[in-house]
Parts: sequence; structure tokens; C-alpha cells
Amino acid sequence: MKFKEIIQPIEPAFQKFKQEFSNATTSDIPLLNDVFNHIRNAQGKQIRPVLILLAAEICGGITPKSYRAAVSMEVLHLGTLLHDDVVDQSEMRRNQQSVNAKWDNKTAILVGDYLFSETLKTITTHKDYEVLSIVNEAVRAICEGELIQMQNIANADISEDIYYDIISKKTASAFAAACACGAFSADAEEKNISMFRQIGWHLGMAFQIKDDLLDLLPNAETGKPKGNDIHEQKFTLPLIHFLKTASEIDKKSALDTVQNHYESMDKIQHLSGQILDSESLIYTESKIAEHIEKADNLLNSFPNGTGKAVFQNLVNFIANRNH
Repeated sequence: MKFKEIIQPIEPAFQKFKQEFSNATTSDIPLLNDVFNHIRNAQGKQIRPVLILLAAEICGGITPKSYRAAVSMEVLHLGTLLHDDVVDQSEMRRNQQSVNAKWDNKTAILVGDYLFSETLKTITTHKDYEVLSIVNEAVRAICEGELIQMQNIANADISEDIYYDIISKKTASAFAAACACGAFSADAEEKNISMFRQIGWHLGMAFQIKDDLLDLLPNAETGKPKGNDIHEQKFTLPLIHFLKTASEIDKKSALDTVQNHYESMDKIQHLSGQILDSESLIYTESKIAEHIEKADNLLNSFPNGTGKAVFQNLVNFIANRNH
């Protein structure tokens, strides 16, 4: 199923969120509005706000607080992407120029800061302080994850544990926060908020590991150049496992590509092919499956209904997507 088909049962709620999100990313300042329009032209699937709406629906029903949390989370997410592209010196984002490439680093950073401010404004205006606490925890984790990743650029000795710590902080923390915010916005019991936080964390881990695998697949649609992680000298799970299991000759060649020839697309493609032809592909897929299964098992403890059915389809989508 395509993403649009999956969320069709909650389409009215999703459209209401999109309208409120559009209102939050509209400005009278010409430059700011130009950047907002540019970002919206390449809008992603908006999985995080969908998770908020679905968690709320399952826990009692979508409320005005759910929409505010969904808008806040998506605005925050966009802000982190703008800053990420500056840090990574990325020139492409979802098949179009990144903000830092189209304008400059200063613009990207300032607009990112503005988006963070807009998140705080939305939350504090309505005194959604518990949402603020959840979101603040996620922001802190994302920053920690980025710093740990920066410390390990081109580090051939990086372990799987460090990799998992990075993606837990950079990606899974936001998914966990989204699910927790959704449950909280529906006045769920603390144990259900905690369970949805765990569901979101496992989904986020699966999502990022899948992303890192898609970066190597020639036919995947990631919106970035193929092998971009290798080009940026990032050691993701498929590469880490390959280095641990490959022959000494292949390991030496792989490290030479990552550390010395990361500008060569031919060498990046060759290394990507080696990884995909090895047991590292199956190993990476098994780790994705582990997190998907754990998320599914936690979700199964909630009563059946429209929200749960859509959520289950979303879990399957994350596991099997090619973009």
C-alpha cells in the first residue's frame, strides 16, 4: 500500500493538521515565506504528525491538543533538517536543493531557529507543558546524537552499539516523542503513554536502519545521491557489519574508499554493491524486522479499531518501503 492509501481512513484529521501546519509556516517576511514555500514543495510524508494523530485516536480520540502537538513536532522536525543539512554540507533534500544550497548557511540556520521558536510558541501559548517536556527531551537527544555522529566520522573502529546510540538519539527519540505526545494529548493513562513511547522508539530505529540500507540500493528513491552516507564518511549498520565480516582484502578496500576516495562515485557504487551482495544485507534486514516485530507486539495490546488498523499498516509500510 502507498502511504496516502494507508492514511485514507484518517484523511479528514490529516487535512486539518496540514491546514494548521500551513498556518504555522506562513510569514509576512518575504525571505522567510520564500524558504517556507521551498520547504513545502518538497514536503515529506509527515510520518511524525501521523503517528501523533494515530496514537491519539487509539487512546481515546484526536483532540485540539493532538493537532497542536502534531504541528509542533513537524515544525521542529523541519528545523532539525535545516540544521542537519548545514552540518552535513548537504546540497540536496528530497530531490531539490537544500535551503543552505539555494540560499546560504546563515539563512538555513536562522530559519531553523525560527522554526524552533515557532514550536515553543505553539506549545506555550496553550500551556501544553507536558508536550514541551516530551519535545525538549527529544531535541536534547537529537543534538547529542548529532555530536556523537560527528565524533565518529571516518572512524573505522565504530561499533554497532555506538551506531545504535546515534540513531536512537537522532531518529528514534523523535518517533518516540511523537507517539508519546499523541497518547498524552488524548489523556491516556501513564502506562499507555509509556507503551506508545516504546512503539515509537522501535519504529524510529527500524525507520533509520531502513533509511541507511536504502542509501545503498540502486533503485531506492531517497531524494539524495546514492551512497551519500559513504560520501559523507558515515559508518552505518550495513557498512559496520560488512567490515566486521569481510575478508581482509575487501575490508582494506572498503576502508580505503570511505577514508580516501569518498568523492569517487565509481568506488562508492562498487563498495555499495559488495555490501548488498554480502550477508550484511540479510543481517541489516533482520535488525529492521526485530524492531518492527517489537513495535507490532506492543501495538497488539491495544483494542482493535480504525486507528489501530491504520497504525499496523503504517508499521508494515515502514518495514517494506523503498523510499
